[in-house]
Parts: sequence; C-alpha cells; structure tokens
Amino acid sequence: MPDDDAPKNSAVVADGVGKAFGATVALRDVSFVVPWGAVYGVLGPNGAGKSTLLRSLLGLVRTDSGTVSILGRCPGDRETLLRTGALIERPAFLPALSARQNLRALARAKGLVEDDVDRALAVVDLVDKQDQAFRTYSLGMGQRLGLAAAVLGTPELLILDEPTSGLDPEGVLAVRQLIRDKAAVGATVVLSSHVLSEVEKVCDRVLVLRRGKVLAEGALTDVLSQQSRATALIEASPGTLARDLLVDRGLVDPGSPIPDDLRWRLAIEATELHALVHDLVLAGVSVHRAEPAPTRLEEVFLSMTLGAETTS
Repeated sequence: MPDDDAPKNSAVVADGVGKAFGATVALRDVSFVVPWGAVYGVLGPNGAGKSTLLRSLLGLVRTDSGTVSILGRCPGDRETLLRTGALIERPAFLPALSARQNLRALARAKGLVEDDVDRALAVVDLVDKQDQAFRTYSLGMGQRLGLAAAVLGTPELLILDEPTSGLDPEGVLAVRQLIRDKAAVGATVVLSSHVLSEVEKVCDRVLVLRRGKVLAEGALTDVLSQQSRATALIEASPGTLARDLLVDRGLVDPGSPIPDDLRWRLAIEATELHALVHDLVLAGVSVHRAEPAPTRLEEVFLSMTLGAETTS
C-alpha cells in the first residue's frame, strides 16, 4: 500500500483500485506508485485490465473502490489534463481535416501555439504528410498522429496505451526514442504494451496484471529476478549430439528442434554450467559458447501469467 507521502512524491499513485463492468471484474485491489521521471510499463494478457487501468488514470473510467492520484491531483480535472498527454486505444480525429488542422484545434484547446504543432509533427515524422486529410491515413500514420497529439506541448506525464500498435519497425524505433527523450527531460511515462522486448528496453518499473489482479510490481530488475531459475546460453555442435545430451539432462524437451544457430537457452544455475560443459566435451560435443544469460522479461511474464491461469 502506498505510504502517506506517496501522492506528493510521485507522479501517479493508485491505492486499492477496483472496477467491475456488471459481472465482469476488470480491476481487483490494484495498488502501485509511479515515481516522477520513471518509465512505467503496465503488462498483461488480453483482458488483464490494462486499458481500464489507464483510462481510470485519465478520469475516463470511474473506479468502484480505491483512490487514484495523478500529478498530486484527482484524475480528469482540467489542470491535470493540461499537464498530461495521452494515447488511449485507436486515436480518433476529424476525418476531413488534415493532421495539422487536427493538431491545431487541440493546441488551441490547451492554450498552445503553432510552434507546438510544428514540434509535435516533427517528433513523429509527419511533416511531409501534415496537409493530408486524416481519412487518407494508414493505421500506422494514424498512430503517429495520435502520438503527436499526446506529446503536444510539454506534458509532464504521458499515458500511452499500446503506443507501437500498427507501426512498422522504423516507427517502433521512433517511439522508443521518443519515450527515452521525454524521460531524459524529466517527464513521466506510463505505457501498456504487448511488445515485451520494447518494454524491457525502455521501462524502469513494471506492473504485471492478470484478470485484474497484480501478479508483480516494482523495479524491472527486481521483477526479472523472480524467475525461479537462472538461464544460460550454450552454443554447441554437432546439434543432434548436443540436443540428445541436453535431453538426457532434462534441460531440453524430447523431440525439440535443433536451433538453426546451434544455441540453446537453458534453465540452469551458473554453478552447474561448468559441469555441463565438461560432460558435453567428454561426449564429443564441441562447445563454442557457454555463459550465463540475462533473464528476459518475456520468460518471467509467461511464467507468471501461465502460472496464474493454472492456479486460478
């Protein structure tokens, strides 16, 4: 539970938040704190409650229980909204207006000027397409315009729901850089994403949800350390011989394919790695690489969410 000083020391504070839509419970006693300047990832499978949670931070959903504080204030009030940029689900704009015209209308509502529109268009690389009507935009271009609307002005807090949805690899890289740039100047970013590799690259802290319940919350390094066993990377040949020995050790499932690059990620402690290499070499396997490998967020996420499903 957040401490008494959390609201004034943090950009976002949620304490015991619950929300149901009829018989469907979307959030169950969700509590977390987002420090100022953090990049905070909200993770979970479809139906976990991610979008409901982000919408509650913006005052778009009224919670049934618990409290939420945004920038030290209640969600949805005018001052908070002026200091916050958001992209929630598919962005909606006036289809007959151009990108610039849509952003200009938003800028006026926020008391911003034309220079702010120029900067937002440049950040998402839409300057060349700024005069096209929004109805002609592809899914990816529409997502870029949604991000431009979110960063319009200098928001202290960004709330982004699946910001890389519909983007090509170049666009994904641009979003990653945008998030890093905003964090570098002190902005706080709260985002949800299914692209766990991207979350791992940009987030300091994460919240893992399953069916509205918190499975894990905290610094990314702490959540990664919750993996039950360490992992190691082994590169060895010939592949068939190496796989058979790994199967005998219970480290690889029988019948599993041989990796094209002859590399296996194994759940094994670092202290066991030397003995494994010794046995491989004695069996006639050439070991080209053997080292502890960092645990990936995807592994921890699947372990948590699949485990929660089998025990629920």
